[in-house]
Amino acid sequence: MPQSDADRMKAYRERLRAQEALEGMSHEQAVRDRFGYSASETRSQAERKAAADRIRAKARFLTDPDREGLVGYLWQAGESARLLSVDRGETPEQAERRVERAVDYAKWRWDGFGAGQISSL
Repeated sequence: MPQSDADRMKAYRERLRAQEALEGMSHEQAVRDRFGYSASETRSQAERKAAADRIRAKARFLTDPDREGLVGYLWQAGESARLLSVDRGETPEQAERRVERAVDYAKWRWDGFGAGQISSL
């Protein structure tokens, strides 16, 4: 028995929805593979974003207009690197490179925390 146009259209839409769901799952897996989520990570991208939003909401200092939190965090990273250099007896040039790397890493970490990609500082 031939199908009506409405039945064919309904079947076509169902196939499209199924294809979109498969593409969504493959995109989700690509995100997990790219950013190193473990196989035990079962949250969807939306659930991870919601968790990141909750973390950011609790971290009020991230929205501080004068960025005192960032300045203090970078200062702490630099001072820790300086102390480590002194303990290791490094030359001033080595110490300065260590401090620069520590501050760059702290900036990267701060930005990742603010974006919800890193769960803690």
